[in-house]
This record gives sequence, C-alpha cells and structure tokens, in this order.
Amino acid sequence: MSNVITGLRARKALLKGINIVADAVKGTLGPQARTAVIGRGNLPPMILNDGVSIVEAVHSDMPEVQVGIQLIQQVAKQAQKASGDGTTTATLIAQALCNSAFELIEQGASPVEVFNQIDKASRVVIPSLWENTIPISTKDLQSLKYVATIAANNDPDLGDMIAEIFMKKGADVSITLEPSFDGQTKYDIVEGFTMESGLVSPMFANNGECVLENPVIIVTKETIEKFEDITPALEIAVEESRPILFVVDNMKGVALSNLLVNSIKGIVNAAVVRIAGYGDGKEEWYEDVGLIADAHVFSGIGADSVSYVEKGAGHFGSVRRVVATSDSVQFIGDSEYQPDRITTKVLDLHDERKQAQHSFDKEKISARIARLEGGVCSIKVGGMTDLEATERRERIDDAINATKTCYRRWCECWWWIDSQVSWFRFGVGCYANCFGCTFQYLVRECEIFLLNQYGLMLCQMSVWISKLC
Repeated sequence: MSNVITGLRARKALLKGINIVADAVKGTLGPQARTAVIGRGNLPPMILNDGVSIVEAVHSDMPEVQVGIQLIQQVAKQAQKASGDGTTTATLIAQALCNSAFELIEQGASPVEVFNQIDKASRVVIPSLWENTIPISTKDLQSLKYVATIAANNDPDLGDMIAEIFMKKGADVSITLEPSFDGQTKYDIVEGFTMESGLVSPMFANNGECVLENPVIIVTKETIEKFEDITPALEIAVEESRPILFVVDNMKGVALSNLLVNSIKGIVNAAVVRIAGYGDGKEEWYEDVGLIADAHVFSGIGADSVSYVEKGAGHFGSVRRVVATSDSVQFIGDSEYQPDRITTKVLDLHDERKQAQHSFDKEKISARIARLEGGVCSIKVGGMTDLEATERRERIDDAINATKTCYRRWCECWWWIDSQVSWFRFGVGCYANCFGCTFQYLVRECEIFLLNQYGLMLCQMSVWISKLC
C-alpha cells in the first residue's frame, strides 16, 4: 500500500525537498559563484557550477521529500528549456515563493486566495518587466563580453571568445561543443546549419542527444513503414562501418520498431529525424539538407525511392558530424569554405530576392540565405583533465545561452515592482520577497554596499520591499 500523507506534514515534507535543492544550488549564483562536486558512484566526480546539472543531481531517500525535490527540478528544467539560462535564479525565486506562501497559509490564509493573488500579481509584473528591458545589438561588443564573461563564471577569455563569435555571425548563430585533443579551447566556423526539427523517437538519443560522426545520410520525402524499404541503406552503412541518418517526412510502424531494436542492440548506429517546415517550407528544407550533405533527395515516386538506394550512385551524402536532439538537428561540415553547390544556390536565391514582389517573400528568402551562408561555429573545449574540460564545457554552454537570451530579454531593474504589486494583499508579500531574495543574496555574498541616485542603500531597499504587505 502506498504511503499517503496530508495536511501540515505533507506541506512540510514538500517544503523540505524544495529547500534542499535551492540551498544546494544557491552558491552558484552571481560573480562570486562557487562550484559544486557531484558524486557519480563508480564514475569520477563532476566539478561544475551549472545550476540545472546540480539541481538534477539532488535526491532524497524519503519519498515525500523526493516529491518536493522533483517539483523544484521541474522549475529549473523549464527555465533551461525556455531561455537556456537563469536556472539558479528561477530555483531561488520558487523557493522564496513557496516559503512565503507556506507562512501565509500557516497564519490562516486560504491557499486558494494566496494562489489567486500571486497569479494576479504576476500578470502585472511580467508585462512591466518586458517594458523595462534593454535591447542589445550584436554590434555592442562590450555588452556581449560583459554578459558572456559573467555567465562563464568571470572567465574573461571565454567571455571574449563567445562575444567575438556572436559579433561575427549574429544572434542566430548555430554553435556546437566538441572535445579538444590538444587541451586548448578554440573555435572554428565551418559549413553547416541547424534544422529546427528533431528525432522521431527519443530512444535514438543518449543523455538527450544523438551524435553521429561521418554518417551516411539518406534524405527522402517518404513516410517509411516497411523495414525492407530501408534494408539496402542499412546494409551499406554496416558494410562501411559507419553510422546512418535518415531524414524523412516520417517513419513509423515496423520500420521504426525494427530499426530501434537494431540500434539498441548495437548492430547498426542509426537515427531518424523529421524534416522541418510545412508546405513550401518543407520542400526548401529538403533541398537545403540535400545541399549540405551532398545527397540525392528521394521523391518516393516509382523507382525514385529509398528502397532502391545504391552504393556509388550518388544517392546518399555525408557531413563530418551530426548532433540530433528531440528539438533540433545540427549538420556540421568539414571546411569553413562553402562548396560550389551551395555558393551557386545562394547566388540564385539573391536573384530570387531581387525579383520578389512582397516583403514576406523577401524575408523568407533572406532567412534561407542566412541559413546556407551562416555556417556552424564549432567550439573545441580543452582541459588538462576530463574534469576540467567538463567543467569548462558547462560554463561555455551557460555563457552561450545567456548571450542568446540577452537579445530577447535583458532586464534593467527589479526593485521598482513594489509599486506595481502593492495592491495585492497576499501577492505582494510573496512576490516582492521572491524578487528581493536573489538581490539580497548577491549583496550579502559580494559584501558590498550599493547606493542609488538618492543615496539609499539598495540592500536595505531590498529588505524593505520584501516586507511589504
């Protein structure tokens, strides 16, 4: 029989799990961020200060406390998914929100009323925060360096490198991280692009992603259901001892299940991804993937089918590396120089854009040109040991996500929100305390006193806001 607890005991158990996670991760916040050591059983420990990785590593032997841990883990994962950064801040805000709401409920407030008032306050605060954001341009090198350096735990070399990448290639640059074999951390711009469509099944991925080195790439517009249709392509991949990637409209039924079984058993290293886009956009993606991989695009009509693939007939292509997840696929080439086939296509697209009559068509063509011309930035992450390289990789990943995020939502102020939420009796206490908690922690950890234009210490203002009711 399952163990069911209710009332005060249940709330305390949930709150304990939430506080365990938040207290474990808060040391990674701010310019004085510290690292955490994560034990992994028989494997070497991990040393990092990546918020979401630390949050995911926390667990408890008490089932009721573990539920609270899982609740706060969802907060961190959602922050990571939505913006790629800010997981520690989101965790601390959630902790402050839960603790404040718990205190109000213990004082006799209705849980439903507390929730409704916080929800009303959020509808005021969030739009107001958007109004107080500062846009950052890819040409503003100093701001890019500042953001990237802070996110990389105050490493100016990493900050300068990432800012340089974004200034060269723009906000939509596709970046991949690879191990360095000489211990140095550096980057190259190579041919390739990212397709915003992912794996047909998550079972093709290992730890969230599937990496294929020098794969055989089959591109077809078919929906594949019969396993015998892909058998010739699989035989070619096995014969050449190479992984294989299918870029398809869809794969299902016996074809998908049998391919998964062969992949899991290690008979063949394979993955299947869906093509991106809809309508004419899908046709453009088929053509672009065929160009980057130098592969024939099967139409699925008559003999022009993947079941008739032949070695040496130019039916399949390849790139140096493919990194696929549930949301995206990166095609990474060998050289920083565009092949002639892509250069020719880009020139044709420039002509099409000149002849386009509508701005919508011009924007679509411009986006496609940027996709083919942009390339992929490959950062090779090095270190004296595997632990050092892993820790540096996490910091680089955080810095990349933070820099991308700052183009969309760069927040200027936070303390002015007290006037916006002060109308809500319950909501203000919880909400203002949430925003105050991260600032108070930073001021306390940095051991500094900041003065605003009126000479008022911001650390004292933070305490004042958190006590509003």
